[in-house]
Amino acid sequence: MKIRLVLGLLVFGACSKSTAPASAPPTETAPTPAAAPTDPAATEPLDLTPELSAVEQNMLELDFVVRFDVQSSGAVQSRLVGELRSVGDDVRLSAKGKFGDQVVELHLHGDGSTLEGSSGPAKLNLPQPAALKEALVIGLTRMGILHNLAVLISARPPDHSDGGVSEWAQAETVVPGANVGPEQPTEDARQSNPEAMSFGLMVEGTEAGNVTLWWDPATKLPVERHQVVQFPEGEMVVRETYTISPLAPAG
Repeated sequence: MKIRLVLGLLVFGACSKSTAPASAPPTETAPTPAAAPTDPAATEPLDLTPELSAVEQNMLELDFVVRFDVQSSGAVQSRLVGELRSVGDDVRLSAKGKFGDQVVELHLHGDGSTLEGSSGPAKLNLPQPAALKEALVIGLTRMGILHNLAVLISARPPDHSDGGVSEWAQAETVVPGANVGPEQPTEDARQSNPEAMSFGLMVEGTEAGNVTLWWDPATKLPVERHQVVQFPEGEMVVRETYTISPLAPAG
């Protein structure tokens, strides 16, 4: 490939040099007017990656309770309501509702040493993974909490709760505005005067969907999330709403 590129450049250069006759007299040309300076901010979208990082870091540093309502339509239909609570090393996640045609009731509890979970008769019991809270927080903002609820339905711990979730799921090109879902969040979410950021979701380096995350700049907490995911079976549209109550700084 490099050889072909070099040869191509040499051929192009040779052709360029032979286009004008050797005996042609030099001609005077008017100077090209200087281009007007451009404002980079006017041509490049504002990068909100620091804002997304601030939301995630804020949740990682806080003790909190998140009450959530998740709905999906299209390729996967679901409706789940529940609560995620993180106080120190104690982490609890519970939800109930429907996932596809299945009625589910989910529980997950990490007490700092042991992680226990259940999905109906299926049970989970293992030493608490070191990055459990990070997996749940980054999982919520980037993947959506529905992902880890679906994982828990199979009685498995949250994805990458042993570490590496930020490298596994990445937000690409974080820009202001709502590019996915409605231009405004639900009425309850609007009470906090949220702003929207949108990004492409990359999982293991592969495009996995598009996301709009509504967040409250005053509290640096998420309030609502919209996502569109493409499956071979078709498109899935997800809406998640959050009511988050900070409790105290962790530790």
